[in-house]
Amino acid sequence: MHSLPGPRLVILNTVRSAAVIAQEYRKKYGSNSVEHISTALSPRDREETLIRIKMRLEEDDELDWALVATSCVEAGVDLSFRTGVREAASLVSLLQIAGRVNRHGQMQSAIVWTIVLKDGGLLKTIPSLQDSANVLMDLLNSKQVISPALCTDALKREVRLGGTFSQALLKYDERLRFPQVEKDFRVIASDTRTVVVDMAIVNEIERGRSVDWRKIQKSSVQIYGYRLNELRLPEILGRPGLCKWTYDYDGFIGYMAGVIKLANFDDYCCV
Repeated sequence: MHSLPGPRLVILNTVRSAAVIAQEYRKKYGSNSVEHISTALSPRDREETLIRIKMRLEEDDELDWALVATSCVEAGVDLSFRTGVREAASLVSLLQIAGRVNRHGQMQSAIVWTIVLKDGGLLKTIPSLQDSANVLMDLLNSKQVISPALCTDALKREVRLGGTFSQALLKYDERLRFPQVEKDFRVIASDTRTVVVDMAIVNEIERGRSVDWRKIQKSSVQIYGYRLNELRLPEILGRPGLCKWTYDYDGFIGYMAGVIKLANFDDYCCV
C-alpha cells in the first residue's frame, strides 16, 4: 500500500480487516498517514472523518496518505483518489472502486489493484463472497477487458455457482411462498441491534432524562444480534432492546478498538 502513488483508497470486505490494517498502517507510518471509515464508527464519527478526508483530498501537496475503508464508501460519496486497492469480491464492487479513483479525470492515469487476503490471524474473509471473488479472478486471469458489459456475465456465473440457491428461490416463488422468500433470501442481513457507544448519552438515558432519538442514532453502531451474547453487552437500564458498548471505543477504528483487545479475537469479532 505504502509504495503506491497517493492518496490511496483501500477497500476491504470486513469491518474487522479494515480496522486491523488501518491500525497497523498507523503504527508503522504515523497518525497522519491513514484515515479509516467503516460501520465500526458511529454516524457522527463517520461524518467528521468524511469531512476531514474531503479537505485532505483538496490539498494538492498532501498526497502521502491512505483511506482504509469497507464498502460503505463505494457509492454515494464524491471522493477521488490516485490509486485504488480492492479486496476481491464481485466485479460490480471492483467497478465501484474504479469510480472513486481519478473520478474527475484530472490525472493522466490511475490504477486499481485487486488483492486476495490470506484468511487467518487477525484477518478474516467472508465465505459468502468466495463465489463472487472466484468469478472476478477468473475474469482477470482471462485478460478480458474489465468493463460494465461484463457485469451480466459475472452475475450469471455467480448464480450458477450458487447452485441450489436459485432453485430454491424459484420454487418458493412459484408456490407463492413469499414470506419464506423474504426470510431466506435477504440481500442484506437485517438482524442487527442498536448499541450506544457514547457513555455520556447512556448515562443520560439511565438517569431518566429525555434524549432525542436522532442524538442516540448518531452515537450508536449496529451489531448483529447473534453477537450480542458473545460480547456480553448489557441493555441500557429502562430501555429494553437498546444496548450499551462496554469496551474501548475511539474515533479512529470505532468499536473495533475494544474488539481487537479481547483475548479471544476470533470468537468475539463482529464482521
